[in-house]
Amino acid sequence: MVPTELGDARTLTGVRASAAALCDEDYPPVDGDYQNRTYFQPVALAGVLAAWRRTARLIVSGRVPGDVGLYIHWPFCPTPCAYCYCDRRAGADAAERRRGLDALLLELRTFAPVLRGVVFSQVQLYGGTPTDLGAAGLDRLFAEVRASFALRPDASLCVETSAATLDESVARSLVNNGVTRVDIGVDSLDAAVLARERRGQDERSADGALRLLLQIPGLDVGVALLFGLEGQTSASFVRDLGWVLRRRPRRILVYGFDPRPQTAFARSGAALDAPARERIARTVLATRPVLEAAGYRADESGWRPTSSLLGVGWSAMSRAFGSLWYQHPPLDGRPVADGAIPPFLGMSSSMAEEMRGYVVRGLFAGGRADAAGFRAAFARDMTAAPAVSRPARALERAGLARFDDDGLELTAATPALRARARSFFYSPSVRRALASRGAAGFASSGAPCLSYSRGDS
Repeated sequence: MVPTELGDARTLTGVRASAAALCDEDYPPVDGDYQNRTYFQPVALAGVLAAWRRTARLIVSGRVPGDVGLYIHWPFCPTPCAYCYCDRRAGADAAERRRGLDALLLELRTFAPVLRGVVFSQVQLYGGTPTDLGAAGLDRLFAEVRASFALRPDASLCVETSAATLDESVARSLVNNGVTRVDIGVDSLDAAVLARERRGQDERSADGALRLLLQIPGLDVGVALLFGLEGQTSASFVRDLGWVLRRRPRRILVYGFDPRPQTAFARSGAALDAPARERIARTVLATRPVLEAAGYRADESGWRPTSSLLGVGWSAMSRAFGSLWYQHPPLDGRPVADGAIPPFLGMSSSMAEEMRGYVVRGLFAGGRADAAGFRAAFARDMTAAPAVSRPARALERAGLARFDDDGLELTAATPALRARARSFFYSPSVRRALASRGAAGFASSGAPCLSYSRGDS
């Protein structure tokens, strides 16, 4: 079914949209505009490598979960989209982009020796616009990934792309390098909106790029749409949604515009008032029945976090399970001066902290932390782990949750109460770090995002 209009949707009051939109979506909580942690402290490369050696020994010995991911951030884009809040650098020349690639390759090689014996279950290449690398750059990058790390035979290899950077040579590179999943940001097809937002595409180029991807056998293709841009109307958004539905990609993602401070929109002094935010949320949520009527079903499997994550490149975040949380700082539009590995900022972790993180992420994603999953990850019951059982009992006494042998389930009725409930699990060290920087959470509109996949896929 191709929509001609969207039905009404209830307001966000009492509704928790499945979006990476609040500061407590992860643990430790993010407080920076780029979903980073400004309270992290400098860590030397030697300290990061030592943390990974410890985690690698635990993984290989089976004492901690072996689900390990690799995230690579390519910050460069051909044009600076006005609505983008990701860490990116537009307009870099060929020499700067070569330095950026050299830095990625160096970081991969540097971590390879300490992660021998660890098998990676997923690789994610996001940005920025990763296919801005071109076919030759993608080939070099994926060759280094495979030379440096062991990948599971069924490992998921995910790449983000755009119509402005996808051509036949890039598509062949994706196939030749075993990429299993590609997300293409169509966002809008309204010519006036695209011109204002400097997207670098039109409907014809978007159609050509999507056709290139859809003709690749077995490739999981996701198409992203965005609502709430300047000049965008509900009617044009409905036309865009119909355009995507007619092409039947495996997945459709619908985002609400989130004007965080680092967007060109916000830096120009513009802002969204409360009615505009509500309109965005209502319109995005109203696509649910349309997608379901077209045979799509809610599916957030693509956002499944791994237990450990090696992040490579500017702004990338990492988790060495039980040892260290760390990140590279955002590039924030600055030029890449050399091919060196970016600096590290981090905070020590532990098994108790990982337990807290398991609960916080579960409560954020679905309002529930499952006891069976906890037992599989930590080889003990939630009820017998003081780091989580004590705050869980406190939540239960406060009437905000139920805690039993099956796990912890939130009963808090409002988003604010649920967010407060999750904060019960913050450790004293995390609380002190947040207080030292006055961290209050990054600026977000709370705009929802939806992820749907075809029921027959």
